[in-house]
Amino acid sequence: MLFKSLSKTKADGISNGVFLVALGILAFSDKWWPGILIALWATLAVRQYLTGRLYDLLLTSLILLGLFIVTLLDLNWTIIVPILLILGGIHLIFREYC
Repeated sequence: MLFKSLSKTKADGISNGVFLVALGILAFSDKWWPGILIALWATLAVRQYLTGRLYDLLLTSLILLGLFIVTLLDLNWTIIVPILLILGGIHLIFREYC
């Protein structure tokens, strides 16, 4: 990593600012769906990057950007979305126990 990880408090403050900026952009563009997925991704990605949790950042990016792409391209939700959600859930469970 190129820099020292920030404290959780500072990372939370910065990521909350990113969320508010993203919401402002969504309000101007009036593209709430699927734009909210990008806003959530940006918020979580910044927080995870600033706290040095790069593995979590990769998984978060996979899930939220995957959902965004599925929505944007109007792909079949019945297979892709459950797989993304299951992968995210398995990651959360194993992260806490391993």
